[in-house]
Amino acid sequence: MELKNYFPQNSAGDFLPGAMGYLYLPGTTTLASGLRDAAGNALGNPITASDKGLLQFAAPNGLYDLRVIAPGRDYVLRIQCNDVTESMLAAQTAAANAQAAAQVAELAAGLATITAIYDTYAKAYADVWTLAEGVLVRVLADETRGGRASWYRAVNPPGASLSLDFKAGAYAQAQSPLAFVAGVDLRLVAVPATATTLGALGDCAVSAEHFYLAVASNTWRRVALSTF
Repeated sequence: MELKNYFPQNSAGDFLPGAMGYLYLPGTTTLASGLRDAAGNALGNPITASDKGLLQFAAPNGLYDLRVIAPGRDYVLRIQCNDVTESMLAAQTAAANAQAAAQVAELAAGLATITAIYDTYAKAYADVWTLAEGVLVRVLADETRGGRASWYRAVNPPGASLSLDFKAGAYAQAQSPLAFVAGVDLRLVAVPATATTLGALGDCAVSAEHFYLAVASNTWRRVALSTF
C-alpha cells in the first residue's frame, strides 16, 4: 500500500476543506476497498478532506480513479498507488510460489517413475522393457505367485537380458527383467460357500456380515463384523 496526500483546489487555487474523495476501481463506479489511514487503521470510502483540505489515504497497489466533489467542483483524476517494497515482496512471493510449484511437479513426476502398477505379471513382463533400471513394479494379481500381489524391480536394459546362441541360431532370456522383491500374503477372493471351500493359506474374503480367512489349505474361518 502507498500513502497518498492530495489537496483538492478550486479554480482560484484555494484548498477545499471538507471536500469528498471517492476512490473507484479504474473505469468503474465501484468503490475501492482495503483503504487505510496514515496510522494503518481501516478507512472508509469516500474520504473527507481535513480542515486544512488534505485528502489522505493508503490503498493497495494499483490504478484508481479519484473523484473529488466540493461546492463548484466535480472532477476525476487517475492515480496509481505503488509501494515499491510491497511490490518487491509480492514478486519474491510469486517467485517462491512458482519455485515450490515446480518442485512439487518435479517430485510428482519422480514418484510416477518410481512405481509402475500392473494387473497381472504378464502385463508387467510385456511392458518392463519400457521401464528404467530400478523402477519398482507392483503386480496386483500375480499369476506366477498364486494370484497374490507382488513387488518386482526392473533390472537390466533390454540388450543385456538376451543370451544369443549363434551356432544353434537361437536366443534365450539370460535373466528375467523382473527381479522379485516381496510378495503379499493376503489375497482377496470370493466369499467361500463352506468352511472347506477351495482356498490357500492367506486367502481372505469379505461379505456384508463376515470376514473370512483361510488358515490352511481349503480351511476357512470367519468372524462376524460389527459397528464401532
